[in-house]
Amino acid sequence: MPPGWPAIWHEPRPDRGGGGHDGLAPHIGRQDAHDLVYAACRVAHDTGASLADALSQQPGITAHLDPAAIQRLTDPANYLGAVPAMVDRVLRFVPRAGR
Repeated sequence: MPPGWPAIWHEPRPDRGGGGHDGLAPHIGRQDAHDLVYAACRVAHDTGASLADALSQQPGITAHLDPAAIQRLTDPANYLGAVPAMVDRVLRFVPRAGR
């Protein structure tokens, strides 16, 4: 799936800074949000468009999320969580060439 899939439809979570209406699910329900995002992912995959662009073409999404929210929710920096720290931990144990 293209980047953006997890964040755009998730339920609000305080640890993500969700102010109670973060993502699409709080507006239309988790299953409907999933279906709309899945359809947009297929469009993005099939056409080579960005996920944000594909989402922006879905009236069921734009009725609840403005372009800035779509951009924010599809930015990987906003849903990678602890992944960068985990990668750093793993890399400390990988031998480097020339050492």
